[in-house]
Amino acid sequence: MLAFAVYKNGEPLEKWPAEAGKQAWCLFLADSTGRPRESSCDFDYARLAVHCPEAVERRLFTRYPMPSFGDPILRTRLLTSGRKLRSLSVELALGRLELIDEQSGGGGAAVGPST
Repeated sequence: MLAFAVYKNGEPLEKWPAEAGKQAWCLFLADSTGRPRESSCDFDYARLAVHCPEAVERRLFTRYPMPSFGDPILRTRLLTSGRKLRSLSVELALGRLELIDEQSGGGGAAVGPST
């Protein structure tokens, strides 16, 4: 399982956005090659749980609505599933930095260990 703390404007998100329904923000997991893998998601007061086998590396991809900008598709870094709770915003930001580094030839700064 991958577990994420979800905040909006610095406050815990109490419920998943109604306009997107249960599969809000088009969540899906992918393996290290980018191929989607089966998973299920649960959300309960600021905690998103994405179920997948233990000790498997996966990336979470999501359509992330941003007012006055659009709905970009973001991804996390490659993460090892387990019991660790991560911040969704931080992981999406680190995933974006990782992608920028990959596309620029890999000469940038390290974005942190894959955990």
